[in-house]
Amino acid sequence: MKITEDILDYILSLERSTFNKYLIYFLASILLILGISIYLIHSKGKSLIKQIQTTRKLAQDADLKMKEYKEIQEKKNHILEILDKEKNFEIKGFFESFYKEHKVKPEPRWDTISSPILGNELLKEVSLPVRFKNLTTQKLTEILINLEKKEIVYVKNLKINKNKENRTIDLEITLGALNKKT
Repeated sequence: MKITEDILDYILSLERSTFNKYLIYFLASILLILGISIYLIHSKGKSLIKQIQTTRKLAQDADLKMKEYKEIQEKKNHILEILDKEKNFEIKGFFESFYKEHKVKPEPRWDTISSPILGNELLKEVSLPVRFKNLTTQKLTEILINLEKKEIVYVKNLKINKNKENRTIDLEITLGALNKKT
């Protein structure tokens, strides 16, 4: 209480012009402190909002990556299941029975090419480039539909050329299959 009384006595002893000057200084100081405080709070708020948005974006990206990872794992497990079911699968043997079944004759000299898959320790890819001449579009469609039905085999490359002489199609196709590394 003593301090308050001393301050009050000091203020009452001041001349009016000096009191007004001190009052203006005091109010200006208060306004300056309030202004700086508001600016700092606003800046910090904006910074925090930006951090929250960045964190939210990273969380969404991480969620998307997790979904992609799960899809990849499901596909990997599906491929491994197929390979386990068809342990003795050879693309060359499959193709021999395939072309005989569909009554088409490929060009001679077709051999498999085995190549590693970068970053994959479990699987390797076996490719089989083959050429057919003088096919009809109906036969081409039938071949592609039936190849698609065989899950373990996929079309890696496909080139279709129109044979203008006899109005047929020449087909260059590379089939691919995955095999487990041994």
